[in-house]
Amino acid sequence: MSTQRRGEIEIGFINAKAQRGKGRKEHEGKEIMRVKDLIEKLQKCDPDGIVVMAKGEEGNGYSELAEIEMAKFDLKEMEYIHPDDIKDGYYSKHYIDKLKSCAILWPH
Repeated sequence: MSTQRRGEIEIGFINAKAQRGKGRKEHEGKEIMRVKDLIEKLQKCDPDGIVVMAKGEEGNGYSELAEIEMAKFDLKEMEYIHPDDIKDGYYSKHYIDKLKSCAILWPH
């Protein structure tokens, strides 16, 4: 990830659940988290700790984070556009320019 682009990339609370019974309701109404905010929060974490994601709103399952992929995201259609598809010319530049840069968090 390029340092100068960190502030442009967004990560949303999709299935967020934290410790002590805090779930998605705590995050409702808040703005979408940006990578720069995530980096700030992660800097306060144990660097040897693992990253775990909730599988659902109620936190009934968890999965370790396996991969982070940089992509573009269409907020209207709620789908991500893979970088290889952009590079291969499957989408117009006009369309791609309207999309948000994002970090996709893939579970293990």
